[in-house]
Amino acid sequence: MTTANSEFAAAKAFLAPVFRQDSRLAAKGHGLSIIDRLACSNSETPELESGYDARSLVVRRALVLLLDIHEALCKTPDNEVRVLLLEPEHRQAVEGLLDLVSLEGIYPNLSPGVGIPINNRVKSVLQKGYIAKPSEVNDQRNNPNHALLDAIVSPLSIIAGSKEGGLRPTLEDRTFVDLIAALGELLYAPWSKAHSTHGAIWEALLAETSVSVLLRTFTSLLHPQTPEWLRTHVSGALSTLPMRPMGVAQTIIFIAGSAPQHGQIHPREDLASSRPSISLDVLIQISKLLSSVPSFASSEQYFKAIGPQLLSLLCSGEVDMRRAASLVIGTGILGRRMYGAPGTVGWKIFVEPLQQTIDTDSAGARVAEIADKSNSTASLPSVVSRDRLREAIFSLSALTTTHPVPGLTKRLIKPLLLPLWGLLCLERITDSDSDIAKECFEVISIYIKTSEGIKDLVRLVDNLTWEYHRTIGISGSSDLGLSPQRYTRLAGSDFLGDSDRLLHNLDIRVSAFLQLLKSTTPEQSDLGNLFIYIIQHWLQGDQTAGNEQPPTITPATHDSPIQQLCYAKLTQGMLDEYKDVLTKNPTRLLQLIEHILSNYVQKLDEMSSGQNQLNKPTLAKLASISSSNLEGYSPIIDENEIEAVSSSLSLVLTFLSTPEFVVPVERLGITTSLLNTLSRIDSSPAVDPSIQIVVKNALSLLATYTSPTTRDPLVTQPIDLHNMDRKKHSLALTYLSNDLTPVRAEGLALLNGLIKDSSPILDIPSICILLMSLLQDDEEFIYLSAIKALVQLASKHSKTVLRMLLEKYTDQSEETGLDQRLRVGEALLKTTESLGQALGEESARLLGERMIRTACRRAKRPKKLAEKQERIARTQEVDREISLDGSDTEEEADHVDHVQARLAKVLEGWEGKDGEEDIRIRTSALSILGAAIETNIAGLGATLTSTAVDLAISILKMETGPEKAILRRAAALVVASFLRVLGHAEGEGKQLGFGLAGQSLYDMIEVIEYIQAVETDQIVEGHLDTVLRDLHNLGISTQVIRAAQEQDFNALRPGRLAGLSVNPEPSLAPRPRIEEIE
Repeated sequence: MTTANSEFAAAKAFLAPVFRQDSRLAAKGHGLSIIDRLACSNSETPELESGYDARSLVVRRALVLLLDIHEALCKTPDNEVRVLLLEPEHRQAVEGLLDLVSLEGIYPNLSPGVGIPINNRVKSVLQKGYIAKPSEVNDQRNNPNHALLDAIVSPLSIIAGSKEGGLRPTLEDRTFVDLIAALGELLYAPWSKAHSTHGAIWEALLAETSVSVLLRTFTSLLHPQTPEWLRTHVSGALSTLPMRPMGVAQTIIFIAGSAPQHGQIHPREDLASSRPSISLDVLIQISKLLSSVPSFASSEQYFKAIGPQLLSLLCSGEVDMRRAASLVIGTGILGRRMYGAPGTVGWKIFVEPLQQTIDTDSAGARVAEIADKSNSTASLPSVVSRDRLREAIFSLSALTTTHPVPGLTKRLIKPLLLPLWGLLCLERITDSDSDIAKECFEVISIYIKTSEGIKDLVRLVDNLTWEYHRTIGISGSSDLGLSPQRYTRLAGSDFLGDSDRLLHNLDIRVSAFLQLLKSTTPEQSDLGNLFIYIIQHWLQGDQTAGNEQPPTITPATHDSPIQQLCYAKLTQGMLDEYKDVLTKNPTRLLQLIEHILSNYVQKLDEMSSGQNQLNKPTLAKLASISSSNLEGYSPIIDENEIEAVSSSLSLVLTFLSTPEFVVPVERLGITTSLLNTLSRIDSSPAVDPSIQIVVKNALSLLATYTSPTTRDPLVTQPIDLHNMDRKKHSLALTYLSNDLTPVRAEGLALLNGLIKDSSPILDIPSICILLMSLLQDDEEFIYLSAIKALVQLASKHSKTVLRMLLEKYTDQSEETGLDQRLRVGEALLKTTESLGQALGEESARLLGERMIRTACRRAKRPKKLAEKQERIARTQEVDREISLDGSDTEEEADHVDHVQARLAKVLEGWEGKDGEEDIRIRTSALSILGAAIETNIAGLGATLTSTAVDLAISILKMETGPEKAILRRAAALVVASFLRVLGHAEGEGKQLGFGLAGQSLYDMIEVIEYIQAVETDQIVEGHLDTVLRDLHNLGISTQVIRAAQEQDFNALRPGRLAGLSVNPEPSLAPRPRIEEIE
């Protein structure tokens, strides 16, 4: 450390003339350039030596000092190096030497446009007022000092390429971009005589420097003034960076960190984060960049280099990295035909490895068929390790769920549907909370939602027993591997004598399928078709249905006992979950059951006919006793057929006993035919006794649907509106919990319909709480629809809804976020405008009082004040750490962008001082108050209206400053609303009971004129112009009315001449009368 200290002391002594702390030397060299001051003050350095000028001598001396410090630090332990570089004097010395080399050695010898603009460079630590002087040569292309550049590049490249550390981190942060600019000048300038050592230095620096540093460096060198000869080489080097190890991740981080935040102000501690949140626009930019193949490489070379990096990011635990990698692969590469079609380079690199890992044999279905036919397990697919399988599943999940593209999802998942299903079931059997099972379920669910019809669901139904078989790893290792396999091959061995394990296994599979069915929410028609398919193959096996029931799907080919058991369990499960849906359209089910029972009746009739023939012996029949011809007269009904008939009758009983079961009038013929069939079974002497009891029960229930009374449409189709509303309400709540925006929108539409119809099943407080929770939705369409629903609900129940909205808006407990309060305020505004005078006097006054209390400055929020003080304390702590680090905070503050600083000041001012209410909430309250005045001033009353106008004028006078401009705008609009109401009342001849007249009117005009004179916000000035115009109009109308009232209205009667004292009417004095005198 002693050697390093001595080198730092030498550097400090060398730079003393240009550091502001040395006032004596500063006075001595006043008016000289940095080079002249250093040359004069260091007497041991002659002004001219070996033909070098003063600039070359000073720069070369600085390079020697830098190398000495670097070599000393390389010999010092790492912990001591950090301590030395953290000392402000040492750090200032190193940065001063680097700035001197860059500003006085490199920049004056670069061609125009090479390097970053000096104003964008890190601010120099050298004394203010002295900057680098440009070269005295007018055209540097004719005589650049390439010798000095060469002398600078060699020692700096030694420091930059050092593996021991030393000054390398400091150089990378401060001077590396200047070093690359100097190398570019020496290598690629048309007038430069490049040396082979320069190319070797360039290649070495690119190979040894981290990708993050190179990204920052190369992008800063590309600007509009960059010459074309340098732009070509820098762009080429930049395009190679993603192909390097960790290049993709570093590129994503760099682009995300460089993207503008569109006005968002982050805390100081968040700026240092290496994982900024990535917006969709930035993700699209990343996708376009990384999916573009560089001109110097083929698509195969490029994608082979970045492919493993992207696939590893898909499995990353960082959400933003998964999103970025998913968009690059799914949209940028696989979404383009030239790279993403099967057989292309993108498909081979990104898709085939996933498919081969999950389905270890690309022809898995063919292998399964061969194994089934041979009844052998000799051709089982190869074993895959569990870790590798987990990575493939997580990668596939990221591709299909992060940025779902329906076309890509179908291409990826369709060939892997059965292996994914088998893996899902196996993981659930062994570990119910398996992460692999959750990802498999999510992928299958997304695929089912994007597919049309029920073909894929039918495929799962027919292959419900597909499984991954657990086996021991290669070479007898303890790691378990997995390979795809079918239960049907193992039914005779694995489950022989272990029926409990088989039933448990099948129960888990049926439960998983029903859960998948519930998550995908298929259409009712598709649900009915699937149910019919399952029942048909459960009851009939591989037999095709008759003409009375048209088949909808090709029948399955699996009729093993295990598969039949699966069909039976799926039937029971669907009846439990969807009985109310399935019973709404039972026509096809009744047709199927009637067809099965008709076949059974036919066999019963044949058995009865054969028995009757045997009871009448003849000589011909005696002669044929020894023959087998009697077999045709005694058809045998096996146990499977009896079980199918019994199950069909059980289904009939289940449906008939359901309250929702309704037979359409046009389908009564089906029930009549079914009734006749059951009657024939009941009357047959050959019927099995176990079936006969069930038949009698079915007959008694079915008779109620075919009697003359129930054939009346009013009786057979009772409309239970209450039950319909309950189902609609349940469906709406289910839709609102879905992740897809269109589904949630449909749920809101259903709920809004119930509100509009004033359904009695709605619990108003619960629905209001639900709608207010939807105001937090990120989708603008959803929360705007929730606001409309709240307005609709308020029109039906104004007091309850308004009270709950006001409680949420004022937020006395300080539990609601700012955004949600503003959205609740938007709902209050719409409700106030919609109800108008329909809002009762009590509710209107409650609204006015709450809004005035919120809009004034007296509202205090202690929790908010405590959080703000804690945030300020954290910021001050960060500032202290930065100051201890040796950085010049004053100089950093000088570089803060003016617009950004002003925006930050406005946002900070919006938060309010000393725990006051947020300016945005106060502005919202004033807007609601203005709407209440304009739509229902009579409900507010004279006192609240006067208080609101006084509050608005006080805000205009006292709440000054740019951060409160939005508050003054809202206050001006409140006054304008009040004046509009007065004007409309005067025009229509209404008596409000209060207004502006006389001295109060003139006082208000003077106040508004004064406020307008000192106002700085143009929008507020515009609003005040409107207010003044309305005030003057109101004064004129008031004077006219008063003058009219003071006139003698008798003078305006018909018959009198206006303006003249002549009265042409007869005298109004008493006329003479004739009286009778006794």
